[in-house]
Amino acid sequence: FKNVKIVDGKMFAKGTVKVEFSVNDIIPSSGIRNVEVYAVKEILDDSETEISDICKINDNDVKLSDGKVTFEIADTNKEYKYFYAKVYDNVGNDSGYILLSENGLLIEKTAPEVKELSPENVSDEYIDMNTKQKWIKGKVTYNYSIEDTEAGISSYKIYVQYKNGKEEVKKEIIPTQNGNLDFVNSVVENVSGTFELVPDKSGEYTIIIETIDNAGNSNEDKAYTYVVNADLDNPEVIITEENKPEFKNVKIINAEIDIQVKKCLTREYKCCNIASLKTVAPECGQGFYWCVKLHLPSKT
Repeated sequence: FKNVKIVDGKMFAKGTVKVEFSVNDIIPSSGIRNVEVYAVKEILDDSETEISDICKINDNDVKLSDGKVTFEIADTNKEYKYFYAKVYDNVGNDSGYILLSENGLLIEKTAPEVKELSPENVSDEYIDMNTKQKWIKGKVTYNYSIEDTEAGISSYKIYVQYKNGKEEVKKEIIPTQNGNLDFVNSVVENVSGTFELVPDKSGEYTIIIETIDNAGNSNEDKAYTYVVNADLDNPEVIITEENKPEFKNVKIINAEIDIQVKKCLTREYKCCNIASLKTVAPECGQGFYWCVKLHLPSKT
């Protein structure tokens, strides 16, 4: 069986599989007349079990030349198939059903699927409901899970790509994987774990998960992506002659106004009660509040 990968007693391929084997007859011999090949879902209990003609591969697709038999398998209809040959000589004797391989063959053409990628703590991400952009302000732990229930997962890699203007950097992230999984000697259908995204500067971060299964199917050309934007900079208030704050119905004598603004992720903010003046923080977008502190001379 050519172009297959064998894992845990099973053969995997993502395309047409070519099979070759040799036959001969004991001398003196009338010679080999033809060979029949069958594809079944299970290994037979014994060679005397009769296989239905429904399972037989078209005789025209089974080639016999100088004792060598060749045929091709284009699909297994998402099932494991076991292949048997039956050899006839020119006087009608037959070999009975001969198992060509104890490893079942599965032809499968879909790459493993990323089933989950989300922050461990939902509050670590802010989603702008207008633009649908995701925002973070520091380190975030993400959960991930990958699944392939047919051919099994052979390997996967997680990358983060930073982009800000012309600057673009891509590096691999080493995740903390759940369980002690053996991708070499067993068919792994599910894998999950966590990893940390640690932005070191503001900009766009794209998480990329590349996967490949035991049949050789890969999502490399269309990898799973998840985009977040990091905002690591504190907001600023710049007072100019054109945008001076205007305080109505007040009298200021030798006073200086110091305005400090900070962006909060919760509804917790401080109110400044000076004489009869109370300031509160107006709501400014989902989950964000501007906290304004006014520092005035105590005698005003």
